[in-house]
Amino acid sequence: MGKDGIWDEDGLDGGVPAAFSAPLLARLRALAASPLGPAPLRGDALAWLAVALAGGIWLWFMLPRPPGMAASLLAALLALGLAIASPWRGAHPGLALPAAFLAGLALAGLHAWSIPTRALPANAGQVALTGRVERVWRAAPTRMRMVLRIRGLSKLRKRYWPQRVRLTLAASKGRGLRDMPLPGDVIGIRARLSRLPRPVEPGAHDPARDLWFSGIGALAFAYSNALNITSRGCESCSWSLRLERNTEILRRAIRARIARTLGATPAAALATTLLTGGRGGLEANTRESLRLAGLAHILAISGLHLSLVAGAVFWLLRALLALSPALALRWPIKKLAALAALLTALAYMRISGNSIATQRAFIMLAVMTLALVLDRPAITMRNLAIAALIILASRPEMAMRAGFQMSFLAVMGLIAAHETLTWARRARGWSVIPAAGIFARLARATGLFIAGLLFTTTIASAMTALPVAAHFNRLAAYGVLGNLVALPLLTLIVMPFGFLALLAMPFGLEGPCLQVMDAGLEGILWWSARISAMPHAALILPGRAPWAIGLAAAGLVWLLLRRDALRLAGCIPVLAALAAPPATRPDVLMDAYAHLAAVRDGQGRLVPTPGRGGAYVLGRWLRHDGDGASPRQARARPGWTCRGSLCVFTSRKRKVVHLSAPPWRARKRGRTEMTPGDKAALERACRDADVVLSARPLRGMCKQVPVRIGRFDVWRNGAHAVFFAPSASGGAGIRTSREERHGRPWAPPPLARRKVLLSPAGR
Repeated sequence: MGKDGIWDEDGLDGGVPAAFSAPLLARLRALAASPLGPAPLRGDALAWLAVALAGGIWLWFMLPRPPGMAASLLAALLALGLAIASPWRGAHPGLALPAAFLAGLALAGLHAWSIPTRALPANAGQVALTGRVERVWRAAPTRMRMVLRIRGLSKLRKRYWPQRVRLTLAASKGRGLRDMPLPGDVIGIRARLSRLPRPVEPGAHDPARDLWFSGIGALAFAYSNALNITSRGCESCSWSLRLERNTEILRRAIRARIARTLGATPAAALATTLLTGGRGGLEANTRESLRLAGLAHILAISGLHLSLVAGAVFWLLRALLALSPALALRWPIKKLAALAALLTALAYMRISGNSIATQRAFIMLAVMTLALVLDRPAITMRNLAIAALIILASRPEMAMRAGFQMSFLAVMGLIAAHETLTWARRARGWSVIPAAGIFARLARATGLFIAGLLFTTTIASAMTALPVAAHFNRLAAYGVLGNLVALPLLTLIVMPFGFLALLAMPFGLEGPCLQVMDAGLEGILWWSARISAMPHAALILPGRAPWAIGLAAAGLVWLLLRRDALRLAGCIPVLAALAAPPATRPDVLMDAYAHLAAVRDGQGRLVPTPGRGGAYVLGRWLRHDGDGASPRQARARPGWTCRGSLCVFTSRKRKVVHLSAPPWRARKRGRTEMTPGDKAALERACRDADVVLSARPLRGMCKQVPVRIGRFDVWRNGAHAVFFAPSASGGAGIRTSREERHGRPWAPPPLARRKVLLSPAGR
């Protein structure tokens, strides 16, 4: 091998005769120069490395059994060896892509196994807990949430104490959510402590994973009248907690100013969301209207908002500095304005909640600002790859989140489209037609603005369609139309005047700016209501198999990163994934808490058990099915025949029996066992049943039934899915969420409550 890491002209590393090695070298050079060789990836090499790293991380999370610490260390050593041996040269990746893939696999494992979060292994019931508030935010108009670092916990053995708990505080009757604690305060409260939530069905999103990676090991719920703030102030806090406390004080002051000026209206709640972060003040119907109109992205403080704020500061400050000839000639005012814009974006990120999505957007903005300061092109695929590598190296689990995937795919699509149009314009000599006269120039500028907005909205919507469909199973049918009107209002009116209102608040002059901002938001809400009321505004898509989603993602990446004629080959896997049939859906489902079950009828629709509980879980089941019915509409479907707590469903020559939980008052008194009457009725119903589902312990009953799922089965294994064989005489297959979460650090095996709680003697 030569000095620069490529093959020598006279032989393979000088160790093979030239006569023998020449044909081989010729073939290698031809392969490297061919369209299918590694060299003509023809995209930025760093972007391909970021994709390979994300692919390795994705594989670790998708494997049936996660590799342990030893396997992760071995993958890290292999990645290091491949990186050293890689003949890197320009766009020739050589072994760098496999090295990055193995590095992602190792990074995900090492990061997961090194996190010290302790997850609660059993529901503890009512406990008295004491903790210091680290974060507090509004989750809904009548609910607050906070993250507590635990100081004291009754009834629970200390070795099972979670380090942090997410507490949900609901407004009790006659008392609102006033006088909420600040970060740094110490509170005491009696709350119901439970394990981290489990997936709604096997293969569904695991909410415990995101909470666990955030350091949260349990959930708690209480009413506001149970809250007792035992200590106010932050004398012994860390600097980060002091910063969070001061920022929260500032947020509340901003919210109070907005409420005083605009009142309690949906537009005022949306203004609070855009300026201080958090969506809790928005009513459910407002959020749903924005989602159906394709405008849900404006609720997340991310790249759009940071870019608007930073861009406004950059333009305004550069214009002001340019007014002075001395400054404009002696100082790099463009770079100074860019640095000031970055600092403003940092302040806005802190005020708006400092969420993961905002941090991701800030890193991308910081990389682009640094490129501008160093006199490099700011918006390039390389800068996007640097931002992705920084995020994945620090938080590998971000690769699995919808926000990360949507953000980077959208920006990647916009950059690729911009580069393609730039090359086409230069190659074909396209130019903007000159316009004479002020009206002609104004018309041309307006036309270009509308065309650019329509183009960018279409590209961003197309790129984010895959993660949106994969994670949420629905698309906004008129999203482009919704953004066509809402984005100009947001860009030209809402965010500029909102930023001016923030600057004017210290002087008490924010009123006019907030009024203008309110007018723009009223226009957005009016337009979203019109769009969401259109027929078929939401496209409900059935779930796809992971291989189809991965195939579509690979095709999109190929389409965006290639820079040659083979770019369009990426359409083939995308079209193949679209043509793939939906994932096979279960015939019977039972949730992770034995509160809800559903059976598929002769028309292929899920029919849930009667009752009112489990609306969220049922909604997710219906959406995974591609069923646009609401939970209430699904419950109205015929099929179940009930007598007391025992229900029977017969369809497709299959009989399913469901025994519901006892009444709430009986459960509160600890009476969960079946009465003699329940046992006799259940035995009669089980005589010719194919499946029996019970929210109570079966205790060996109905042994002749092929599929028996009782309370303890659900407690041990989580949600169950039953798949019937095609023939009526065939058997049934069972999948559980426990099988797919086995060995994950955020899903410890459940323990009986008596093993977690203290003994009566207090030991």
